[in-house]
Amino acid sequence: MIPVSLRHEDSEVLEANCTITKDYQIISGDESFYRMIGENTMFLMNKLIYPDDLNIFEECIFSDKNNFVLLRIHTAKEVFRWVLMKRRFEADEPGRIELQIKDVITQNDKFELYYNNVRKYRVFMNQMKQRFFEYDFKTKIITIYFYVNGHSEILEKDMLSEWQKRVIRMGFVEGENIERFNRMCDDIENGIDSFSSTFQSSFMSRGTRTDLLNFRGETMREGSINMLVVGLIDEIGGRIDAQPVLYDNDVNKDSATGLLNKKAVTEAVIDALAEADTLNDRRTLYLAVMDIDDFKNVNDTYGHYFGDEVIAGFAAELRKNIGDKGIIGRIGGDEFICLFTDCHSEDDVRIYLKAIRKGLSFSLAEKQPGYEFGASIGVAKYPQDGTVYEELFRIADGCLYIAKEKGKNRYIIYDEKLHGKAIAEGIKNGHIIGGDFMKPYEKGNMTADMIARIVKDGRNAIDSVFTELMDKMHIQGICVYAGDDMACVKKYGKYGNHPQYAALMGNDKYLSLFNENGINVINNITSLAMDFYDIYKMLIEEKICSSLQIGVKDADGVYKWLICFDTFGDHKRKWSHDDIMSIYILIKTIAKLDEINDEKNL
Repeated sequence: MIPVSLRHEDSEVLEANCTITKDYQIISGDESFYRMIGENTMFLMNKLIYPDDLNIFEECIFSDKNNFVLLRIHTAKEVFRWVLMKRRFEADEPGRIELQIKDVITQNDKFELYYNNVRKYRVFMNQMKQRFFEYDFKTKIITIYFYVNGHSEILEKDMLSEWQKRVIRMGFVEGENIERFNRMCDDIENGIDSFSSTFQSSFMSRGTRTDLLNFRGETMREGSINMLVVGLIDEIGGRIDAQPVLYDNDVNKDSATGLLNKKAVTEAVIDALAEADTLNDRRTLYLAVMDIDDFKNVNDTYGHYFGDEVIAGFAAELRKNIGDKGIIGRIGGDEFICLFTDCHSEDDVRIYLKAIRKGLSFSLAEKQPGYEFGASIGVAKYPQDGTVYEELFRIADGCLYIAKEKGKNRYIIYDEKLHGKAIAEGIKNGHIIGGDFMKPYEKGNMTADMIARIVKDGRNAIDSVFTELMDKMHIQGICVYAGDDMACVKKYGKYGNHPQYAALMGNDKYLSLFNENGINVINNITSLAMDFYDIYKMLIEEKICSSLQIGVKDADGVYKWLICFDTFGDHKRKWSHDDIMSIYILIKTIAKLDEINDEKNL
């Protein structure tokens, strides 16, 4: 039994939110949830609950009560942790259950810290000249106030819609400022992640003077639920006697997403890198270049309206998950860039990128069930990989290309040992070539050449074909199983005791993993842990981390051959469509040979 931990050092996450289906499948979660659960997100939610607490868990998600329950959940640290869990009924959609999870130990330990922080921030706010505002999504009330002697003094408190009408009716905003004021009110009401709006108004002095005001605000959420908008009001100038120059941030924004446009984000990133270099700041900054996979096909298949939704949705996920932790912008049609300026580790970056892709994938799949969202991302590190924008962008863009070639919908964080040669060659020749990063037409030419050799030389060509395949497609091992006993008749690469599949090839549940063409793709062997633990354990012992399995049937539809293409150790990959089709065509060609249908002589 895994130990139940109550130690404070195991408590890293204060609060997490996730979405599951009614059959316990984990759909998505915020950054804190992935940090708390780690790789356990592959399991069903009820499998992560301490066995003695399953009844409490069922009551939490299926009863009409909306109270926190106390139970234990399996965490990334391989322990069960005490948490408070609650179902949020107001957020439910058909087939979905929104859960809020609070760590008990951290909640208790941090209460006093939070209380002291509140007192400290009140002192800070007391020293500030700006006014504060907040909008409550439940009450629809906007409050404008300032702090004096440690207490808030309210200037305005009213329903947002009523306050908006009154300000205009009383002439506190006039002319072109009305449009800016209305747009700011819309941003507040719609819960825009962050916004800044500048306009002239006299409502701060009840009409006695005109001020140039700048409203800056951000939306606070619990999971996907908008809770509050909070912000500051700067009085940029006192009494205005002449026509001012209005600061219009729209010139720096991409109109479709609200993110910084290419020029603005490039300048912002360059400035941030230059500042870090000037200050000799050795913190790691992460530059990520992102591209939505197969976006042209999205427009062609689902129309440009849905394509716009994909772009806007991706931008929204970037804002939600990254927020003030980085600089975000759109640099092309389906291309985005982000400089993570406030990440403590590479693991943090991985968590953000995973949350961005998974959250949007589910929300878009609900709107278009046939669409599977994917994004490829390349990441370079400052100062390890470079200190200037051009150098870092070139490396991140090269990693993005590698992500595309490795099957898309993934992120590649630059590692000189793994990617340096490929990117250096790509920079020299203008594209990434060689190794595992072959272009589709290069794989096509390779496959055609191999088929010609097999047709010409028959069984004698198989050894050289498989050896070349391993070298060019980044495959560490190939095992061939044959006959009624599915014995290993041939192996290429450094296996110890190769896995045994004999029992599984007679197991209907395992055979259901193969498609109608006899193909089973295992991008991550942990997917086998729940249902096929014995084979999962054997693969772990062999250090196999991903596998492409192709079965060949006899005339009676029984599998007589199984060929496994394996990667070892840290070489886990997602098999791309081009990889699968190239290898499948080769195996089908070999299967047609008279030699293969006779004996175990592959």
